[in-house]
Amino acid sequence: QHDQPLCPDCTEIMVADLEKELRSSEAERDHYCGFLKEWEAEDEAMITAQERQLNKELQQLEKEEAQLMQELQQIEAEQEAVKRESAVMAKEKEELDAQVEAYWKSCNECLVKDAIV
Repeated sequence: QHDQPLCPDCTEIMVADLEKELRSSEAERDHYCGFLKEWEAEDEAMITAQERQLNKELQQLEKEEAQLMQELQQIEAEQEAVKRESAVMAKEKEELDAQVEAYWKSCNECLVKDAIV
């Protein structure tokens, strides 16, 4: 700040100094802007690479999930088949138990008849 007027030479020197300072500040700004653009480009490239890797992993996991779901369906189908077979066998066991009981009952009746005779 100057409270007194400047002579034309001093004004020119002051303007020259200010212009020099302005150019220096603009150069520094340009340098920082360039660095920022470079950094953003690298950051974008890194993010893109990470996205590609994550997408690849996602595809692998989806494929694995599909395989596991198929295996689960097969196991559930096998489980249902085993349940049906178990029910059939349980029914056959009941029938065989009834036949065994009928056999022993008839044997006992024959023994009782022979004992009475």
